Amino acid sequence: MTTKSSKGDEIAFGPFRLDVERRLLFRDGALVPLRSRGADILCVLAASPGKLVTKEDRMDRVWPSLNVGENTVQVHVSALRKALGEDIGGQRFIVTVPGRGYRFVAGSAERVHSAETDAGPGLALPDKPSIAVMPFQNMSGDREQEYFADGIAEDIITALSRMQWLFVIARNSTFTYKGRSVDIRQVGRDLGVR
Repeated sequence: MTTKSSKGDEIAFGPFRLDVERRLLFRDGALVPLRSRGADILCVLAASPGKLVTKEDRMDRVWPSLNVGENTVQVHVSALRKALGEDIGGQRFIVTVPGRGYRFVAGSAERVHSAETDAGPGLALPDKPSIAVMPFQNMSGDREQEYFADGIAEDIITALSRMQWLFVIARNSTFTYKGRSVDIRQVGRDLGVR
């Protein structure tokens, strides 16, 4: 069953709900921390349940116009499997097809309309300190510097996400606010951070 809301789709599988637009993963209602590229990979795989996602498809959608080694992809997929609980004997959601790509095999993955998303109160705050690094505004007037400004924000997100005691919102979640004038308190409620 596929339904859309003005705030985006969710894909439900097992005990998980994936908010595709905000790149957020929930397990039984609790936010599961994911790195930004891991969230990207999961969204690409979950959007095509049961279908082979080749290396070329994945690279075009997750790392467009970048040269990324297969080892980097494997590291992200391994972290994603850990977040999904596959490393402790949980259900397998991602299957490696050697030399070809990955397949998302959640038995009953379906797109659903999220009542919680439309309710508006925001996400529950995590038990540990939390932060969302917002995209920087390029104030130089040089459009070439836009890439640099985005890279700085992504580097900060990556560095902060290495701190196990800190919950960091993925880049793709915060970058949905890029170029918009926002109320930072509302963003905190939307993303479930302090």
